[in-house]
Amino acid sequence: MSSNTWLDEENENENKRIRKILLMESYALEYVSSEINLFNKDVWKAISHFPEFCDYESGVYRFDRTLVLKSVKKCVGCYDYTNEDYRDVMSFLMDEITENEDKIQYLSGDIEGDHALILDAIYKTGVALKFATENYRDSEEIVLAAVSKNGMALEFVSQRLSGNKQIVLAAVKESGIALSFADQRMKDSRDVVLAAVRQGGTAIEYASARLRNDPKIARFAIFNDELAILLVGKELLNKRDFILDILSINGDLLRFLNKEWGLENDYQHDREVVMIAVMNDGSAIQYVCDEFRDDEEIVLLALEEDGCALEFASNRLKNNRIIARAAIENDKHAAQFIGEDLKNDAEFKHYVVDLMDFKEWMEKFHEPRNYSEVDIF
Repeated sequence: MSSNTWLDEENENENKRIRKILLMESYALEYVSSEINLFNKDVWKAISHFPEFCDYESGVYRFDRTLVLKSVKKCVGCYDYTNEDYRDVMSFLMDEITENEDKIQYLSGDIEGDHALILDAIYKTGVALKFATENYRDSEEIVLAAVSKNGMALEFVSQRLSGNKQIVLAAVKESGIALSFADQRMKDSRDVVLAAVRQGGTAIEYASARLRNDPKIARFAIFNDELAILLVGKELLNKRDFILDILSINGDLLRFLNKEWGLENDYQHDREVVMIAVMNDGSAIQYVCDEFRDDEEIVLLALEEDGCALEFASNRLKNNRIIARAAIENDKHAAQFIGEDLKNDAEFKHYVVDLMDFKEWMEKFHEPRNYSEVDIF
């Protein structure tokens, strides 16, 4: 150790100070001699917070079995730095892997060739199939167990079994996006793709072009995850009947339906489409063109569904008494969105005060004050 090292390895009386330093900064362990006795409750506490101690070569960490187990439990990555004599902690690690499958990556170099351990890992995690030999990856029983545990294990099955419908179905039912690892024939199987999008809508990205343009499958995908609308076939999205159908159930989808998303049609400028959307979700009016935000018929339809959709109406309509009343009568909180002209209209102020509990309004939207003041905006 260099002469300018700030810890003197021969001064045992410094141990207490060393331990305090370690608790504040774990990386100080790099400078501690393996001869210094640090094995006490302070070090255990430090290790529990900073298991990265393990990669230092001081010898303090890697030659104490109790500390090895404690640190590996906290951070399985520490396993890479343990002394070879303690690689028999494998069974302990397997229990940890059951709790967190990502930890399997730390065992790759040690479980290869150990068939019993691999099988145990496969049945516990599924993804341990990655380390199995080809005969295991081609075993229907083993593979089915693996993909049922973790659908993404489908990535590691044999080519033959990636086209086995029973196995692929089990995989996509556990994880829809496991469809990405299926054989092309399975990606064109209606049953398989339906099962996948029911589990996760965005799995439709990996379906065949034919099924990405299938209305029923696309509908399942979109209503499972609305982002799936960006992944279904463009041919389908350019079919007006399909668009009207999905907007009648989820008007908010209108936000994706313009040319910016690669569509031929900009449905946000289509009057009939917009009306269907806002009837289902009044707030969808925020996605339409300025012309429709200033359209009394469209805005009234939106306000019937959601009074607070007034926020997205044109300034002209925010100052329209009929429009403002429709909004407030649907939802009194919409009063905060009326135009400046109505806010300064004494008659309209009194209308709002009469319509709602004035005290409740003031507490919700203003600082507490004298409630006799008719100053609600």
